[in-house]
Amino acid sequence: MATENLRDLTDLLKAALIENVAFSYAHLVKFERPKRASQFLGESSNQAKDYAYITDASYDILFDDGSGNGAQVYRANKLLKLSNANETVKAKASTMSLVLDSSTLDSKAITPTINVASGISSGNQGQLTSSDTNFVEEGFREGDKVSLNLSTTSYEMRIETFTNDGKGFILTNIMGSGLAVPSINNVQYDSLSLVSEELTALITNKVATTYTSYINRDIEVVKIFTAVEDVSLDVNKDGTDETVVLAGGNLGNYLMFKGIISNANITDGPSRSEITWVASSHWADFNRVQGRRTEDTSHRALDSDGLPNREATVTPAYADDLG
Repeated sequence: MATENLRDLTDLLKAALIENVAFSYAHLVKFERPKRASQFLGESSNQAKDYAYITDASYDILFDDGSGNGAQVYRANKLLKLSNANETVKAKASTMSLVLDSSTLDSKAITPTINVASGISSGNQGQLTSSDTNFVEEGFREGDKVSLNLSTTSYEMRIETFTNDGKGFILTNIMGSGLAVPSINNVQYDSLSLVSEELTALITNKVATTYTSYINRDIEVVKIFTAVEDVSLDVNKDGTDETVVLAGGNLGNYLMFKGIISNANITDGPSRSEITWVASSHWADFNRVQGRRTEDTSHRALDSDGLPNREATVTPAYADDLG
């Protein structure tokens, strides 16, 4: 007897697959950025500014993943390819690798003269312009997380879209609550530098006070299906094509992979520069670790609050050994 195993697909997507309509698909990848406050407590971030959103589509995609942060723009200018997600009937760890274009890794505008008409509070958008710097020519791309630096002061923002033929851009203030980008009137700053962690994490100074690891950060991959032409579908299975989807419309999506970053490497050469992230599924948390010779409290040197003391373990790695 045949059985149906179609994941949690919408009725619209099921109808499209059954009726064999033409569609295109893309992968939407959501990276959790490093966050010092949660690095040792195991807490996940939940604000949109704490994630990087990228896609392997040839155009940007607006998508709401249902996390409560609303629709986000998944940028099409970084993800080169990703491997298949292997599935089995047995519960075991699987991996997925993602290759990102890191050719703009060293993007930096030196001593740009900056203008911001009015202050921009956290989470809001505004416009930044320069009288002497073309940010596109300096290697920046839409969706980049950048830092505007002057002496010991810095302002973090995300580039949404370029203006003034590349000499300005619409920005979103992605700093914490209460931190604003001030109004700036023709001031020469030290630099505007790229700080997108999905590209810079592997070359960040490990002794810097701002360094945090990408290891064990969350990653989600959603596969989304789009109609390539106008179609009418019988969603209710009553013999009537009552649902119309226009070309470019969303037919549905499903969660393809969810896990944590477990490894990474960077390849830099004269013809290309790529960074590869390897993610392990959530079952990786349950991989057996050989050689533990004591109970968990002593092995990880847990304190009265249940948190590990790295200085008291045999090796620092034991503090995070949940095997």
